[in-house]
Amino acid sequence: MHLTFPHILAVTGGRAIAGGVHAVCKRLSTDTRTLRSGDWFVALRGERFDAHDFLPEALERGAGGLVLSRLPEGL
Repeated sequence: MHLTFPHILAVTGGRAIAGGVHAVCKRLSTDTRTLRSGDWFVALRGERFDAHDFLPEALERGAGGLVLSRLPEGL
């Protein structure tokens, strides 16, 4: 199943801050250690961690998109 950018926005209630509406997500990842180039990274937050801390690594590994609950400064 391929998710489109508008579909991801609708499901998450999010808003686009960059990118095109024609972007397609073939694979989601919540772990930068297993992230492959083109995957979309979902930054989860928990009581003991915040995956937003790993956004630079996700971008270095070639994330095709980011699903965030907050926009960190400097991103």
